[in-house]
Amino acid sequence: MTTDGRKLRAQALREERRAEILRAARSVFADQGYHAASITALIKAAGVARGTFYLYFDSKQSVFLAMLDALMTRLRGSVVGVDITAGRKAMRTQLVGTIERLLHTAQDEGDVVRLIFHQGIGLEAPIQEALEAFEDNLLGYLQASLQMGTELGWLRPHDHHVAAVSIYGSMRYLVDRLTSDRLAPIEEREDLAEEVVSLHLDGLLPRPA
Repeated sequence: MTTDGRKLRAQALREERRAEILRAARSVFADQGYHAASITALIKAAGVARGTFYLYFDSKQSVFLAMLDALMTRLRGSVVGVDITAGRKAMRTQLVGTIERLLHTAQDEGDVVRLIFHQGIGLEAPIQEALEAFEDNLLGYLQASLQMGTELGWLRPHDHHVAAVSIYGSMRYLVDRLTSDRLAPIEEREDLAEEVVSLHLDGLLPRPA
């Protein structure tokens, strides 16, 4: 094996070991909660030596931040801007697809999402700051998207900031209920996404015959 080959293999092994520690940490946090979980519990669950653990993470907080960063990366990847080019899919269809991807990611990352929603109060400042920055970025994206929709004539004139906050707030609570199994079951995620889009685009008034 060449020197470059050995380096690549060593890097792959380091990345896999880091991923194993994160997977173990997710299980510990899910069972014990962030505040009650200890470094010792994380190390035991990962099956590594204490020195090995500290090669990858210097604290419980840094582990949680890595988990949070992975979740945010997945959520960002779920959000795709509306295509406005010729031959595009209908705006409603695109929005339903985006909501469906977000719900899929939220369910797949349910243990981390529940930790954020139910133990977010009292988390250390760096974690709170990361959460707030993510929320601010998402709100900014929503607001810019709503403004573009208005300029294109797809949406009626409205207060884009208020609408963005309302959409984000309702989606946040919906995801909370969904990941906590407190939402009346809908057979298909696409049906749930369609209902969300319909509510925000059409409201609750009867549609014209």
